[in-house]
Amino acid sequence: MKKIIILLLVCLPVLLHARKQGQARMDSLISELNSENYRNREDSAKVKLLNEIAMSYSSINPDEGIKYGKQSIELAQNINWSKGISLANFALGINYGSGADYPKALEYDFIALKLADELKNKRLQEQYLGEIGYIYYMLKDYDKGLDYYDRALKIAARTNDERDSAKYLTGISSCYLMQGEYFAAMDYNSQALKVVKNLGDKASVANTQLSGGIIIRNLKNITKALEYFNKSLALYQEMDDKNGIASSLANIGECYFILATDTTKLNTLGLKEQSRKANLNEAISYLTRAIAIFKATGSLDHLQSYARLLSEAYELVGNYKDALESYKLYTVFTDSVFSNENIKKIAKLEGKHDAELKEKQIEVQRLQIKQAKKERIYYLAGLGLLVLFSIVLFNRFRIIRKNKTQLEEKNLLIAAEKENADKLRMRAEQSEQFKQKFLANMSHEIRTPMNAVLGMTNLTLDTPLTTKQEKYLTAVKKSSENLLVIINDVLDLSKLEAGKMELENIPFRIEEQISQVYDTMQFKAEEKGLMLRTEVAKDIPAVLTGDPSRLNQVLINLCGNAIKFTGKGTVRLVVEKVSGTEATIRFRVIDSGIGIPADKIGKLFESFQQVDASTSRKYGGTGLGLSISKTLVEMQGGKMVVKSEEGTGSEFSFTITYGVADEKAITEANANNKVSPALLMGIYILVAEDNDYNQVVIKDTLENLIRDVKVDIAENGKIAVEKHTANSYDLILMDAHMPEMSGLEATEYIRKKMESPKKDIPIIALTASVIEANLEKCYQAGMNAHVPKPFRREELLNALGKYYKNEKGLEIEKKDEKGQPEVTKTEPVATDTGPSEKITNLTYLSEFCEQDKTRMKKYIDIYLRVTPVNLTKINEALGKEEYLYLSQTVHAMKPHLNFMGMKPTRAVAEKIELYASELSNIEELPGLISKLQYDCEKSLGELSPK
Repeated sequence: MKKIIILLLVCLPVLLHARKQGQARMDSLISELNSENYRNREDSAKVKLLNEIAMSYSSINPDEGIKYGKQSIELAQNINWSKGISLANFALGINYGSGADYPKALEYDFIALKLADELKNKRLQEQYLGEIGYIYYMLKDYDKGLDYYDRALKIAARTNDERDSAKYLTGISSCYLMQGEYFAAMDYNSQALKVVKNLGDKASVANTQLSGGIIIRNLKNITKALEYFNKSLALYQEMDDKNGIASSLANIGECYFILATDTTKLNTLGLKEQSRKANLNEAISYLTRAIAIFKATGSLDHLQSYARLLSEAYELVGNYKDALESYKLYTVFTDSVFSNENIKKIAKLEGKHDAELKEKQIEVQRLQIKQAKKERIYYLAGLGLLVLFSIVLFNRFRIIRKNKTQLEEKNLLIAAEKENADKLRMRAEQSEQFKQKFLANMSHEIRTPMNAVLGMTNLTLDTPLTTKQEKYLTAVKKSSENLLVIINDVLDLSKLEAGKMELENIPFRIEEQISQVYDTMQFKAEEKGLMLRTEVAKDIPAVLTGDPSRLNQVLINLCGNAIKFTGKGTVRLVVEKVSGTEATIRFRVIDSGIGIPADKIGKLFESFQQVDASTSRKYGGTGLGLSISKTLVEMQGGKMVVKSEEGTGSEFSFTITYGVADEKAITEANANNKVSPALLMGIYILVAEDNDYNQVVIKDTLENLIRDVKVDIAENGKIAVEKHTANSYDLILMDAHMPEMSGLEATEYIRKKMESPKKDIPIIALTASVIEANLEKCYQAGMNAHVPKPFRREELLNALGKYYKNEKGLEIEKKDEKGQPEVTKTEPVATDTGPSEKITNLTYLSEFCEQDKTRMKKYIDIYLRVTPVNLTKINEALGKEEYLYLSQTVHAMKPHLNFMGMKPTRAVAEKIELYASELSNIEELPGLISKLQYDCEKSLGELSPK
């Protein structure tokens, strides 16, 4: 990594200059393309102009360059110009390379090279071979990089192209450097330096000398390296190249640092500690000047690297104060300001700084004690020799007074340094407070619109939709839920760091948890053409006790990572019982992906960390999932283990010991945790919400879920108090943050200013803020519970069912004449009122198909084909009590019922789906299914060809 940073330092001046020149050139070319001369042309000249624009954009905005490159390819193909097609492919390769999409860049570069070979155009072959060599270098495939650079160099040598020859020589030198072949790297660097000197190109000479210094420093010849760096510094100063000057100064400083810390060389040369400190002071001087320039030019990556080196130099000379400041400057630009390594380093330096202060205090005390002893000796001597030594005593007291003054000054200095240390400590505490405040604000600001997005999406999915519309909306829902996962990861990290994460201990079926993980991840696997397999051992107890949601979170994180980093093949989730135990379960996630280098595995579980910087750019992600998963596993008494081989695949595994339960425990838990919407029939709810979209979401959701529900809306807390005073509500859903009067203030007013029964009304916080401190404020204000935004329907129903008091005497459960619960009849209830009334209505289908009878027949034929199959599946699932499968099958029928205009039948299907998914009102399912079958069979008769 250090070599790459150094090479970037060498290339930085050239890149910045090219970017500036490219911007001016690009503006001119765009103006020319839009002129009358080119607007309507379709010829090779326009192809060349489009290629020039694409190439100009490569150093400024590769995405725009790709757009013009594709236009160039299309035009060249239209006019059948092979050379133009070759040039356009090359321009696309350049832009994809600039955007770090190296596989895509190679794809276009090889197409361009093939066409150049067919045209036998040596000039193009040389350019393309050199670019392919550069791409392989960036992919760290240095052997292939050397091969293609060498082929390009041979062509350039035959055509006497010295400038390109220098470029390829430098490329070959860089490949050898990255492979650790320093002598070979220096050989090619020397050749390149000779060529650019002959050309009189000062910038290239400076860059090549800087690169040569880096190679020689790796050969441990520090004196020679300093000679090269000083030459490059002189040239950069002559050209007033700020970044080149900073790069040379930084490398000179590093050389002096190496001289100061190379113990073997110091001993060999017989140098003393004084010489070592002199070299360190030189290193500090050069590094300080380099960092000042990096700050001014905004070169943050280089500022980060050399700020750390400067911190180490200060620490070695015993200047812990400046070492601490330099290291804090370094942490500002690292991948994560909260990384444990940085915090430990800062704490270490603060500890050394404090120790230094304590040593000074001890020294002061020692001097004071020593001085007091001297005073007593001179006092006793003076008693006997008052006359003879009066002058000596007078001088001695004067010295003592002077020493006391010096001691007082030292004490003042120590007090000032201690005060500064206290300020630094306070700043660190404020930083943690700012972090928590940022997390709270981020959660609230993102969750509020997310509630509207997810809520509106769910409501729309409940309406009649085409198959394509339902597919698109499902994709929106899944993407929104993925964004919510990222937000929850950050909040989970905050909870884990604060030690506030709590685990559940409830019964669950292991098969259901694995099935949920499979259903969640199967879509992502299919998108990439992967096979996702689950294997659950038969000897695992069917019902376990523990925290299923956290198990689900860990498995989804691991499977998601496996799918993300696997290009082809299989991802397996294996669940097995550890031999000799009753319920110690091992979970293994195995993939055939890119694998992990052995030296990077230790970095996997650090917060905000990934294997390298390109991982985040190529695959995305926050770098939190594995860190959180590891902590959650350890909280449950387990341990995460990683086995991986780069290029072959990885295996993540962990074991957790669970308790064992039976099916009765599951039934009881479901009965306690599920609330039927029927129990809330007729409820009157006040919703206090200031966001217009969220008002629609909560109102429509409640009206879709609960029969005869009445919903009143208040735009802020003040209006909510007024409406509650004037009306008789059963329950209030209260947003915490609203204008004029917040939900917290409104709740406090109701609890403290109103009389019973108004003040006793249940109030549930419906809030986007899920930070513990903010939720605690809700409870302190007098709220009974909270439902987080974006809310899930079952969470909302459970909260309403827990606090709603059925004081109106609504009869939820029908009784027979003997007072016993009435048994639901299983006979179908006919939906038609006479032989002439049809159950189907094709008006909607006709409008949807724009009165095209052929299209209508297509949809009707599909309905006639799949409906009997689905009815058979539903009855089989009911007989086997496979309620989840039953719910899924009925859900798949609803779009077909919409198209056939069977609204009453769709309502029956929705009840079946709800009851089967929530395992509620199971006794009503046979009757509802009989009714569904009756309606569907009648519709089949109506729609079948006569």
